Amino acid sequence: MLKSTRRPIHEYELVPRESIDHHQPFALEPPTPHSSKPSWRARLASRFSGVNKLSERAVYTHYVTPRRRKRSILRLIYWTVFSVPYILILLVLITGIFFPSYTVRPAHYEELRKQAVDTGRANPYNEKVFITASLAEKKGDLTSGAWGKEVLQLVNLLGPENVHLSIYEDNPDPMTKQSLASFRTKVKCETVRLSGMGHY
Repeated sequence: MLKSTRRPIHEYELVPRESIDHHQPFALEPPTPHSSKPSWRARLASRFSGVNKLSERAVYTHYVTPRRRKRSILRLIYWTVFSVPYILILLVLITGIFFPSYTVRPAHYEELRKQAVDTGRANPYNEKVFITASLAEKKGDLTSGAWGKEVLQLVNLLGPENVHLSIYEDNPDPMTKQSLASFRTKVKCETVRLSGMGHY
């Protein structure tokens, strides 16, 4: 078998090393006096580097490309849809705290109030009203006190012929029974039912 005497196409030979490389190490350039500490201009330019980019045209071109515009529209629709419930809740809270309904009276309130002051009645459509109450009082302090007076004024305001009154007293004591009997004589309603005083 014959050995190939053909030399390879690419042959590389090592370059002999010079004595200067052997004795002297590779040295960098000596630092300048200003390289150790940057100047105030360099520090200021590095902090406001983003401001200089505002003048570049590529910055604005990136935002007005069709793909970017399509993404912006979809993102706007997304945030609009999902932010509506939170906006409504915020409006309800603001309205309830700063503009409650009991401070803003309806338009017909003043007319009804004027009619109640002038005529003593505030039921212009003669609507039928049913008033029921379940009491647990001691010594008749409710029916003979402020609560009973308010009920009598309400009956008179709505019209006795339009009111049906039913009051239930659980296990009244003797003074409560007497108070219920006195309250019964003062009420002038279409129907009056007082339970717990022994008779209706």
